Amino acid sequence: MIRRPPRSTLSSSSAASDVYKRQIETALERMRKMLGFSGEWNDLMSFLPEEWQNEPKRVRAATAATFAATLELVKAGSVELRQSETFAKIELRKRNSE
Repeated sequence: MIRRPPRSTLSSSSAASDVYKRQIETALERMRKMLGFSGEWNDLMSFLPEEWQNEPKRVRAATAATFAATLELVKAGSVELRQSETFAKIELRKRNSE
């Protein structure tokens, strides 16, 4: 038998989902602006908000949102990703329009 979580869990989960979606949208906007200036490979972490660099919880959230936003940009064909090996930094650049 599958049990549903209590209603309070569902509502807070939905609220958390809304917050995460807003973070991804913000990351997409920030990345689109920053990518317009460079065709060079950039570390994914360079796209995080500077004001959050010293707050570990916010850095984790921003990293997740920025990575999700990056995948959306790859899917749209706007950027390219590369990673030289497992656990190496992830780099991206604006895709050349040919």
